Parts: sequence; C-alpha cells; structure tokens
Amino acid sequence: MPRSGGERQLLILAGIFGALFVVQLIPLPPGVWSALPGRQHVAEGLTALGLPLPWMPLSLAPEKTVQSGLSLLAPVAMIVMIGAFRRPVARAGVLALLVLMVLSVLLGVAQVAGNQHLYFYDFTNGGSAVGFFANSNHFATLMCLTLPLAAGLVARWRSGSDGAGGASRAFAAAVLLAVVLLGLLGVTMTKSVAGVGLALLALCGSAVIVLSGLPRGLRLGFLGGVVVVVIVAAVVAFNSGIGDLTTTDVSSSDLSRSAMWRLTAQAIGDFGTAGAGFGSFPQLFHLFENPERVSAVFANHAHNDMLEFVLEAGLPGVLVLLAFLIWFVVRVGSVWLVDRQRDPLAQGASIAALIVLLHSLV
Repeated sequence: MPRSGGERQLLILAGIFGALFVVQLIPLPPGVWSALPGRQHVAEGLTALGLPLPWMPLSLAPEKTVQSGLSLLAPVAMIVMIGAFRRPVARAGVLALLVLMVLSVLLGVAQVAGNQHLYFYDFTNGGSAVGFFANSNHFATLMCLTLPLAAGLVARWRSGSDGAGGASRAFAAAVLLAVVLLGLLGVTMTKSVAGVGLALLALCGSAVIVLSGLPRGLRLGFLGGVVVVVIVAAVVAFNSGIGDLTTTDVSSSDLSRSAMWRLTAQAIGDFGTAGAGFGSFPQLFHLFENPERVSAVFANHAHNDMLEFVLEAGLPGVLVLLAFLIWFVVRVGSVWLVDRQRDPLAQGASIAALIVLLHSLV
C-alpha cells in the first residue's frame, strides 16, 4: 500500500469519488427522483405514455455511469503500484510512456502521409496525426506530457540518483533529448493550437528541470538549444497548416467550442446541484441543441471537462474536485519548494499533470 501521507490522501479522495458513482446508481422512489432538477422531462414522457413512474436512480444514464466508474480501476491501480514500489515502477512507467510516444509518432507520420487504413476508429480526425487514439487532441496531450517526464529522467540520470554511470547517463540523456524532439514533431502534426501552446509550456518546464544544477555555460547552451527548437517547431507547425485551426467545420452549428460551453452551462442550470449522472452528457446535450442547426456531427463531450464534470456530478462532485485541486497544489508545492522532496522526475510529473488539467479545459 502507499507509504506517504499524500498518496493515502489521494486514495481516500478516489474512494470518496468512487462512492459518488454508487450513490448515483441507487434506485430512488418516484416522488424523490421526479422532484430532482431536470427530471421533469423524464416524468412528463412517462406520463404521456400512460406509464406509472418507476423507481429510478439519480443517474439518467446508469449503464454509462457503471462504465465510467469502472474506468477508475486503472488510475487507482497505478496509485497503489507507485506508492508500493516507488522509483522502479515510476521509472518503468515513464519509459513505457516514452516508447508509446515514439511508436505513436511513427504511426502519426504514416497517417498524415495518407494511409487511411492506419486510423483505428470510425470517428476520428482524418488527415491529422492521432496515433493510437481517436482524437488528435489526445495525441497532442501524450506528446506534451512526455517532454517534462523525459527531462526529469535526464536530470535524475545526470545527478546519478538512479545509480547510472557517467557514460550511460550521457547516452540516456542523448536518447531522451532525441525523444523530446520527436515529441515536438508529433505535436506539429496534430494541427492543434492548444497542443502547440502546451508544448511551449512543457518545454519551459522541462528547461527549468534540466537547467537546475548545471554550470552557467551549459545552462546558456541549453537555453539556446531550446530557443532553436521552439523556432524550428513553430516554422514546421505553421507550414503544416496549423494556422487553419482558427476555423472549424462546425462553426455554424451548436458544436463550436463556445456554443458547446454555452449549452453545457445551460444544462448545468437545469440539472442544478444533483447532477445528471456520470457518462450522461451525450444523451443530454442534444436536448439543448437548436433543432434547426443540428448536423450529422454529434457531441460526445463538452470540450471542457470541468463543465462536463459539474453537469454530471453535481455539487457533491464539485466538492470532491475542489478537495483534489487543493491536494494537487499542496503536493506540487512540496515537490518544487521542499528541498528533501525535490526529485526531478516528480517535478516533471507535476508539469505533466498540469498539462493534462489545462488541456482538459479546451
């Protein structure tokens, strides 16, 4: 089991969060669930059909809620594994992510080259690099979060904290820095504005990690290298058509980001503090779309995980989310500000987690 207080606290939060899924699946008497905000549509539909109101759970999509709850098993297992084995599992996990990133970039190159058979999902971003994902934004997130993790490994090997010799540390640093360049190539192939912006954040954070403890001359050299990489990445990105991202094929419908956020906020107002149930967003969103602007393209997420979370989880979920964010800020502060906890790989992981959180907003 996890040995530190921070990991135990995270597991407790995960347990409370998991309990919300169970609560949302408990059948409620007709007089209770029909009085909850947003349920009048369901009650009116059953009444119009001449059916009595049955016992129903809080969730309006119970099967999806079960599926969403089962998705918690993977992160909980990872928390337990890292807490139990610490460095070996953390290092192996990062190396596995880097291997996945390299394979994803190679696959992305083939996808962009025009091989339609290498897209594994029917609904995907054709013409862009998606790797093993269905969505180019998820691919961009993988590219960005691997950069600070690679920097953390380089810094750890450089300091010898993993027991590696000088020659092996230098070789590992060269290999991992090459992986960083490959990751930047992957970001440019996604044609994602958010991806490019987060890649710059990842580069800045990675520079801080790697520069820590280096002599002045090496710091200046590394900073110069970062500047060159940023310039090259920007040129490649814009030449590959990333400027086209200022437009969208669905800008005239209710599926533009701003419209989706507005409609999701409207749904939150209707469903109030109870929430609609985890996984219910796709079924609910169409209730708030303008029928005259509906197209063949549909929304399966709100393009803002915070808004979608508030809609599905309600006030109880918001309280758990706030508790997690407080925990996250405290843990990140200790990793960067407390001397005995300044592990470069942990610092890289904190930046990677921040990248995921920021990308979830768009």
